[in-house]
Amino acid sequence: MVEERYWENGPYVLLAIATLATLAAFLTNNWWVCGILVGLDIALIYTIVATNPKKRGVGVLVSLLAFVSWSIFWVLTTYYWAMFKGTIPSFMIAGMHPGFFVQFPVAFITYFLISPLLYALLFSKIFSDEDWNEFHRKIADVKEEEMGG
Repeated sequence: MVEERYWENGPYVLLAIATLATLAAFLTNNWWVCGILVGLDIALIYTIVATNPKKRGVGVLVSLLAFVSWSIFWVLTTYYWAMFKGTIPSFMIAGMHPGFFVQFPVAFITYFLISPLLYALLFSKIFSDEDWNEFHRKIADVKEEEMGG
């Protein structure tokens, strides 16, 4: 029972701590740390959203992949921005600054195209038809209580 309660509240507590740490990094102009912590925030949000308490593995795996990919993008972005700080880049990728190219198209493809695809592919693995029907019953019960009370 203690483990179940931890799992219900644990990711929210970690998200609150990570968000406060992100804010602290932002306020102290520590942009590199801020970027990594944003990746952690995204991963924790994925954990909260994509995890069924009965099947934890899939949501945690998706969040781990999100954190690793975001961290790679952030490291590459800061590397290229530091490499060309104060100068014009000696090369462009698709007509863009290399640091911007890493963030814009690659992050766009990952978070706006792959995330919905993962959702579509994994939804039935995370939530069975029985879980989905149980959710609908709970919603119907809440609506009944609101109408009756």
